[in-house]
Amino acid sequence: MLSHKRKIYTITAVSFVVFVALIIGAVVPFLNKIKQSSSDFANQKVISELIQARIDEVESFQSDHSVLKQNLNRIESSFVEITSPVVFLSYLEQASEKAGVLMNTYPYAVKVELDDIWSSIGFRITAGGVVKDCLRFLEMIEQSKWSFEILEFDLEQIPKVNPRYKEFETLEQGDAYMTIIIKAYSGEPPIL
Repeated sequence: MLSHKRKIYTITAVSFVVFVALIIGAVVPFLNKIKQSSSDFANQKVISELIQARIDEVESFQSDHSVLKQNLNRIESSFVEITSPVVFLSYLEQASEKAGVLMNTYPYAVKVELDDIWSSIGFRITAGGVVKDCLRFLEMIEQSKWSFEILEFDLEQIPKVNPRYKEFETLEQGDAYMTIIIKAYSGEPPIL
């Protein structure tokens, strides 16, 4: 039979083994669950941050949407209506009056290029008056909202009264006579 000391050692050893088995059986799965929950929490945090970033993007787009819409409206209003360019021609008349020059506008056939992204209409603008007023008129139309390209520009000082400038009878020697040929864009695809 076992001695009393041996019994104590055996009971202690068995108790220790049972205790270790309980720890391994109960605590390790509990620690694994904590580790899994921690990992899930980190993933949820990342997902939450991604969702918040998307929400911020949507809010940013919504706030920028009105600015983008205003810019789009501004761009659309810069095109000349080919079938009825009355608004553009009215602008030219107002600009010439404001600049203090006499002006006439004529249709002009412009060549359609293969690389044109919009259809266009051509105008030949003749204007006459004091040189600085003619240049101010040119600057006004260049800085206007309209989408156009200046194809030709000619500015000459009238050396003497000449029948060539008869369309502006009030021009005097020393005044300027200006011809501008422009290609105004419609915003519509070109017709080739």
